[in-house]
Amino acid sequence: MGWYKKQFLNDLDARNENREEQVARHDPLSGLWTRMFLDNVKLFVSLIPFLYFFTLFMITGVIAFLFGAMVLLCLAGPAFVAQFDFAYTVARDDPASTGRTFFQSYRLNFKQGTLFMLLVSLMITPTLCAMLFAAPAANSPMMSASLLLISLLIVWFAVFGFSQIALTDMKLGRIIKNAVFLIPLSKWKGLLVSAMCVLYLVILYGFLERAVLTLIVYIPTLLIVFAAKQLWPMLSQLLIQPDENEEEAK
Repeated sequence: MGWYKKQFLNDLDARNENREEQVARHDPLSGLWTRMFLDNVKLFVSLIPFLYFFTLFMITGVIAFLFGAMVLLCLAGPAFVAQFDFAYTVARDDPASTGRTFFQSYRLNFKQGTLFMLLVSLMITPTLCAMLFAAPAANSPMMSASLLLISLLIVWFAVFGFSQIALTDMKLGRIIKNAVFLIPLSKWKGLLVSAMCVLYLVILYGFLERAVLTLIVYIPTLLIVFAAKQLWPMLSQLLIQPDENEEEAK
């Protein structure tokens, strides 16, 4: 009787675990949305040094603070990779509990995430300086449009770079090269993702004091999840190698 009772309790526990997993996947107040909020707060914390120095630059106009802010932006690189890692878990429709945690992904991709964000910062800095100093003085719509186009391409490049770091185990040089070639391959989906990100950054810069609060609540994570859902079908075919066992089974 004891053995049957034990088997019954084990089966009951298994059913309860499955039910809890289903609730976590479908209940908007638990599981997925809770992790999205908490990871978004962690991303915001990693951006605090950058935001502090950038705010000092906006107040004082001292360009050294701007360069310091762009260097400190590198600290957020692994956090962005962790966000993309989670976003592609969502895009694959896997339970949020099956993927790596934020800190696991942060530690795993710390080196590549930091170096890649340093490269992105070096690309952003001249464009940002031109927007802040040259564009207002020139008062040229053509120049402003050109700077927005350059910003769009940099964001486009960054999205594919962070995506590859999150999804693959490639060397940084190959990731950079692939990111360039993936831009035209993504067509309108990549353009849409990049345009939405640039629009958010423009709003964030224009209303920095109030819009900075949107960094704490869902907005960055929702944008990254949206990007992952749009790009995952293409990246799964181009970057993810099929499992050998699955190929043999076919």
